[in-house]
Amino acid sequence: LLCLSFNKSRRHENIGGINVNRLYLNKEFFKKLRVLILSFPLYNKIWEKEIAKFVLKQKLEVLHVHDLPLLGVALNVGCKTNIPVVVDLHENYPEALKTYSYSQTFLGRLFIRIRQWKKYEKETLPKSRGIIVLSQESKERISALGIPEDKIIIVPNTVNINRFLSFGIDNSIVEKYKDYFIFSYLGDLGTHRGLQNVIVTFPKVLKEEPKARLLLVGESSDRDRGKLRDLVISIKLERYVFFTGWQSFSLFPSYLEASDVCLLPIPRNPQTESGVSNKFFQYLTMGKPVIVSDCKPQKRIVEEENCGLVFRYGNNDELAHCMIKLAKDKGLRETCGRNAERAAFNKYNWENTSQDLLSFYRRLSESG
Repeated sequence: LLCLSFNKSRRHENIGGINVNRLYLNKEFFKKLRVLILSFPLYNKIWEKEIAKFVLKQKLEVLHVHDLPLLGVALNVGCKTNIPVVVDLHENYPEALKTYSYSQTFLGRLFIRIRQWKKYEKETLPKSRGIIVLSQESKERISALGIPEDKIIIVPNTVNINRFLSFGIDNSIVEKYKDYFIFSYLGDLGTHRGLQNVIVTFPKVLKEEPKARLLLVGESSDRDRGKLRDLVISIKLERYVFFTGWQSFSLFPSYLEASDVCLLPIPRNPQTESGVSNKFFQYLTMGKPVIVSDCKPQKRIVEEENCGLVFRYGNNDELAHCMIKLAKDKGLRETCGRNAERAAFNKYNWENTSQDLLSFYRRLSESG
């Protein structure tokens, strides 16, 4: 594994049998460089040198690169060393750029061109031996660029259930929220997650379910920090919305155990429709009914598995209706929760969904 590090961790380290090699960059320096990736070659030159050394030292047979920005660099190295390159697309990167806080900075507005990134994507993806995506919807998008379907592998953001459940439950967290009806959200609290709609809707929910509380587990970027808290204060919901701040991943099962209903209210756009976030599958693993916006991938799974309710993003009346309905209907919650757990254990788990990736690498190995 060759990865970026922002601190003075050991340059080389073996962790669980994996040879980890770190490239150190100053965090502030990195923030400025990533805005300039397609405009200036310095960032790519740094990586190309490191990847070339890494390939030779580790005697790699395949170069597996994460996300679009370094694909061109990896392809250059792959061409020089005569090894295939596989790209793992965690998102629709050109569209995702529109939502990133650094895109809204002065340098971001000056140098980031979405059209340029789309052109780069269209030029580099066909040169990859394999393309990993998060969903059927994302596969269809990539296929529309002229990529043969047999080169595209769907690997969702599912949970390694044994590892996730091995963290156990911190009963003090469950006890803390036991007297409330908890709607929860875990993860990034940026304004592009749609949580502001949940907050402005919450007074309607409280009228029907006075014990309702909103539990937000996570933190936001510097640009968005405080915005949700300010919104909560402005509509006098301080007693009803709990902010935990950043929490260790090992505590996620505990916060979910304390929850009654879990939320994914993200906006519907080309980026969010590229896949389903890992928190969605964590919700299912813990057997929690979900309320999701109508982004195609998550809407499809919720309706196929009957594990929650779907609202049209931007329609806060529908969102409130879904929250009130699940709060009042215990039988529906229990049915959705059972279906969620069944979906996670029978289908949407890492042990199962990783098989297509393993099969692809077997074919790649056999083809030489």
